[in-house]
Amino acid sequence: MDDVFVRRGDQPGTEPRVMDRRAFISLVSTSIIVAPLAAGAQQAGKISRVGILSPAGAVEYAAAVEAFRHGLRDHGYVEGKNLSIEYRWAAGS
Repeated sequence: MDDVFVRRGDQPGTEPRVMDRRAFISLVSTSIIVAPLAAGAQQAGKISRVGILSPAGAVEYAAAVEAFRHGLRDHGYVEGKNLSIEYRWAAGS
């Protein structure tokens, strides 16, 4: 009759069930703590804005603006996706 009330941890070759619960609780609590940190690292929807002011017109600075865009593209900034460029020219629009 004593064999009926033997706990799982008391049997040879088995671990107590409490360890399984502790592992589960630590896994869940770690997930709860780490999840907001991982979500905070993702900055979805952030668009950087750059302004270009020129004393001349758009025609004179076309090559320089294209080189500037290319440099930004090399660093991961794509106009229309995560970058907005606003142009202001002294010689017109």
